[in-house]
Amino acid sequence: MEIGTNLTRFEQKIRIYLNTHQDQLAVQEIRRNKQITTLDRSELEKIFVEAGLGTTADIDYVKDAKGGLGLFLRSLTGLEREAAALAFDSFQQGKALTASPLRFVNELIDYLALQRHDRRRRAVRVAGHRPRPDRSRSDLP
Repeated sequence: MEIGTNLTRFEQKIRIYLNTHQDQLAVQEIRRNKQITTLDRSELEKIFVEAGLGTTADIDYVKDAKGGLGLFLRSLTGLEREAAALAFDSFQQGKALTASPLRFVNELIDYLALQRHDRRRRAVRVAGHRPRPDRSRSDLP
């Protein structure tokens, strides 16, 4: 696949497909941050090729370059707000976040949920993220 125009066209075609097929279970799973099955991925690949949305080379390229087909598709659809909030539940569990870090987490959730309406979508990895310390607290250096 040529980088640039062809990748952009492929992404646009797949984005249109995902937006017009939101009733499909696999597409709903992606939007809800659920793992799709190997069978789902294979079926989607088959649909993309048979519908002329891309070639097997296009799909192989995004699998390698974008961290897998599932992450690539999720970067195009974004997440429902509820799914984004659930993704942060384990991060927040057992922590008493002050207003500033809590506001930051809610802004991340809003960002992830609004991605589906934004042309510049990005997958945000949450694992290992640490909120900035609240410097207004006197017990911090």
